[in-house]
Amino acid sequence: MKLFPSQDFAEILPSNNAKDYVSESHSLSTIASSAGAQRFEFALTTAWERLPLARALWMFLNARSQSEKFLIQLPVYDTPNGVVGGAVSTMAAYAVGTSDILLSNYTAAIGDFIQFAGHSKVYGVEDVNGALATIYPPLLKSIANNESVNVNNLQFTVRRVGDISKLESNKKSSGKVKFKVIEAF
Repeated sequence: MKLFPSQDFAEILPSNNAKDYVSESHSLSTIASSAGAQRFEFALTTAWERLPLARALWMFLNARSQSEKFLIQLPVYDTPNGVVGGAVSTMAAYAVGTSDILLSNYTAAIGDFIQFAGHSKVYGVEDVNGALATIYPPLLKSIANNESVNVNNLQFTVRRVGDISKLESNKKSSGKVKFKVIEAF
């Protein structure tokens, strides 16, 4: 899988894409349910680049359909705010649907992103109590005891959202690219 060839973004607008279904009757009673699924979505704008590079970035996107996955590294989110003290791993095995994960060599911070070995999904840290991190969403795949956990240089597995990516250029031979992606597993 190819990596988007730039990590220099002028604007990163994240969204939480979680499907909830809500119905409110005329009597004002509410019925709500959740699909239990979640993906991160990003509206991205690269920094101004020399026009040849901007055109190459734009062509990278144009050459991929909405169904084709690629990797993207977002510098604002690829370094944890928590404290890393060595190779990070899980301290137990966990089943699908688990949210509370014990981690070794890492005291997470709320808002950090983590990724388990063998998972393309990136999880957010919702709460922390010492070595125990509550992740969002709950695990989509089970994880083994002592499974490696990536907290640095995270790469999101994504696909394009919609058919449009935009190349904006100016008279100074510079350009920037605007596009949207969503996690894809």
